[in-house]
Amino acid sequence: MLVASIAITLMLAAPAPAKVDYQVHSLVAVHNAHWRTALYAASVEEGRKADEAAQQARAREAEASKKRRQSPTVAPSAGGGGGGFLGCVKHRESRGDYTVSDNGDGGEENMGAYQFSQSTWDNTARHAGRYDLVGVRPSDASPADQDAMAAELLAWQGTGPWGGSCN
Repeated sequence: MLVASIAITLMLAAPAPAKVDYQVHSLVAVHNAHWRTALYAASVEEGRKADEAAQQARAREAEASKKRRQSPTVAPSAGGGGGGFLGCVKHRESRGDYTVSDNGDGGEENMGAYQFSQSTWDNTARHAGRYDLVGVRPSDASPADQDAMAAELLAWQGTGPWGGSCN
């Protein structure tokens, strides 16, 4: 009788299996929800930090671009101001006319004082970090920008792009 009494007491004290399953399921669901919330919060924080870093990089690039535009990259001896190789090129190619455009042999159009093709101008502007000039027709660019891009091309590729007449 004592054994039966203990068994009945244990059965009454233990929760029903369905109730235990529900409690375990609820605890697992709560744990999973907390875990998902923590992961989401971490990914939001990482995204915010990445956005902040990208914004700072864009600001640094804008400042560097502004400084490049404010201070010419043309050395006096290489610039279009007068003598030197680029002075000779400017005189030979356009007689100093920064607005000239020439379609020569029916090939690619050459423009500006140094007779840049559009593709050479765009590549030189990219190389110089002057993305503000990419896509601008050379003959529409300011004389200072044309002089700067000519000096950049000369420093980058030498005298080759203009031939040897001014060497």
